[in-house]
Amino acid sequence: MEWIDINKVLASVKLRPKIKDKLKEQIIREYLQKKRGVKDIVFRQGNLEIKVKSSVLLQELFLEQENLKKEINNYLKEEAVRKITLKRR
Repeated sequence: MEWIDINKVLASVKLRPKIKDKLKEQIIREYLQKKRGVKDIVFRQGNLEIKVKSSVLLQELFLEQENLKKEINNYLKEEAVRKITLKRR
């Protein structure tokens, strides 16, 4: 039996579509929590859904939607987020 380098195994796992989206979702969640105080997000196939309690924060995010998308994509170093949907919980 031949041993496989753990980095190769992890790289192949990261490339699986569902796992890749979940990893990105977690990275985006941590980023938005630190920068904007937002915790409740869902990321699927380029669509980022953000739910907030505060109507003030919802309005702020709505006005900065395009900048936020660019900011997240720059942070991820790829065009991962194509659309942002904002909702009030």
